[in-house]
Amino acid sequence: MLQVWDLRSQPTNTYFLHYTSGLSIREPSQATPTFIDLSALSYMRDLLIDQKGDLWIGGWNQLVRLRCQGNQWSQDHYRLSHSVLISP
Repeated sequence: MLQVWDLRSQPTNTYFLHYTSGLSIREPSQATPTFIDLSALSYMRDLLIDQKGDLWIGGWNQLVRLRCQGNQWSQDHYRLSHSVLISP
């Protein structure tokens, strides 16, 4: 399991990326982490937090961007098909 800390802002979140199931986000104010099922990505290996605070997760067959909107996380999926990037 990959563990990442967001050190840019206070209080900080902790991100746990599981290889096959998804992402858990632990916020300091929450008793229970938020779980986001990303099993469709198949074998997640990479997690990046960009300058806007969006999370980018790379899996075997897709790339997903997670964007926090209020207390919800929206998902944009990008996948390769015949060497061409396809976005929804």
